[in-house]
Amino acid sequence: LAIEHAKMSVGFAPDVGFCYYTLGIVLQEKGKIRQARKHFQEALALEPEDPDYFVRLGLTFLLDYRWQEALNCAEQALTLFPEHAGNLAGEVGDIPLRAFSNLRSP
Repeated sequence: LAIEHAKMSVGFAPDVGFCYYTLGIVLQEKGKIRQARKHFQEALALEPEDPDYFVRLGLTFLLDYRWQEALNCAEQALTLFPEHAGNLAGEVGDIPLRAFSNLRSP
């Protein structure tokens, strides 16, 4: 039901990034990581200055063991909103730490 409601919001407002972001969150919570990633990317295409969209996109990469992309998203989020660094870390757990340590592993 949540997925259907989120899809309806995209249908009503296809030019609003937050609708795609919300659909992405619902899909991600249902374990549909690749579908969620697509919607986070669509949200970013519409609203590229929202750090929360990069955070959620980074989580999808982290869950797929795509360390460099996860790290890039975390860096983008922090570049857009550096004063939000503490809150971002709380929201995304340890994306930069896990991504960086896996990139450095032999």
